[in-house]
Amino acid sequence: MGKTILYIGIGILLLSFCWASSSIALNNAEVFSQFQFNYITPGARATAMGGAFIGLADDATAVESNPAGLLKLYEPEFSLEFKHIAYTTDQFYKNIRLGQSIQREEFKDSVNSIPFISVVYPFGAQKKMVVSFYRQKSVLYKSSYRTGSDIIIIPFQELGLRPPGQGITIPVLLPVDAAIDLAVTNYGIGFAVELFEGFSVAATPKWSLMKMESHYAQFFAKGAPTRFTDDEVFFEYQISDEDHDFGLNIGAIWEITPEVSVGMVYRKGNLFTATLEEGRGNTALIDSDEAEFTLNLPYSFGVGIAVRAFDTARSRLQFTVDALHIHYESLLDDFDIIKGGDESIRADDYAIDNATELHLGMEYAYKFDSVRSLMFRVGMYNEPDHIIEYTGPYVTSREAFPGGSDDVHITGGIGIVLTKHMQCDSAVNFSSNNMQFSLSSVYKF
Repeated sequence: MGKTILYIGIGILLLSFCWASSSIALNNAEVFSQFQFNYITPGARATAMGGAFIGLADDATAVESNPAGLLKLYEPEFSLEFKHIAYTTDQFYKNIRLGQSIQREEFKDSVNSIPFISVVYPFGAQKKMVVSFYRQKSVLYKSSYRTGSDIIIIPFQELGLRPPGQGITIPVLLPVDAAIDLAVTNYGIGFAVELFEGFSVAATPKWSLMKMESHYAQFFAKGAPTRFTDDEVFFEYQISDEDHDFGLNIGAIWEITPEVSVGMVYRKGNLFTATLEEGRGNTALIDSDEAEFTLNLPYSFGVGIAVRAFDTARSRLQFTVDALHIHYESLLDDFDIIKGGDESIRADDYAIDNATELHLGMEYAYKFDSVRSLMFRVGMYNEPDHIIEYTGPYVTSREAFPGGSDDVHITGGIGIVLTKHMQCDSAVNFSSNNMQFSLSSVYKF
């Protein structure tokens, strides 16, 4: 039995090295100007601890946060999570005079979902192998906005030019109505084995389905503000597409002592293809070769440590720290330029930075008796700017792709073990432009 487990573990590691990453090509369609991903760990418990779960990973959400942690589960269990996310996106809004700066506006959106469901089953008398089946929405992004109805005139002082004279074209941004709805759903199977006492490895092959619905339209009415009617559409495109890809998470956990464990995880990104379709208005702005583009979920890798400060008959206190690196630069590999192939608009003028997030968490548990307990959790993490930014000379493109800013998230929540079979957890996650609320439940068979 020991040799069989060893061979399975070696096979998992070899599979992880043979699974190659793919390059991608997004494009400069304005609908992607505020596009971003959120890699917070699934589950209300992990969310409340600032997403710092790589080194701990001792519940059903481990199949995504660090699948090697599945070896810490000794009973079959079922897990379910509900999540509400409310966030804001910043867009240009209006300006009709050269002497004024462009006004920007924050647009609010929200989504509700059941992003995580899993079933975990340990095998063997010594529980040296665990299998998990799960479904997770790794991306759930929704945004819509409509600018002011007037043509937006770019101030010449922002262009570094003098007031217009003959031969100088006044730069403008047309009124816009846009929306995007994107979901990526993973269906996976996690396998975790113990190679030797205290050290486990795991892999989670998964099939991912991407669905995207988006619409973007510019409007122009001669001599008057637009009414956003069909006959005033200057240019329009939409995306209604879906695609699938296969991905992989691999992880390892080493329990150095009963009080200290260290974890590592790698999550391969997904490569999806979608088609951008022209609608009404000027149909010469998108070349047929540029209509098909690819969208990638960036790969990430992280390390974490969990330390149990004390564990008595009545209480337990533990701390967690994670460092997660996300390779966002791959979003701009072979970046496509639409707008009719204007050679003066270069892909090199679009930039996005990779990000390294630091996650901190704490959990205090008070035990009422041998079964029931109450847990208090707090955490925080930094979210470096990872929104596409235009850095070239055209101020209109700079307004459409202004980039973002760094953000800090504060998290917290409570959990309660009701019976030896049932646990419920809650969490909140606050930042300057994002608020999340989640509820999770675990039932052990």
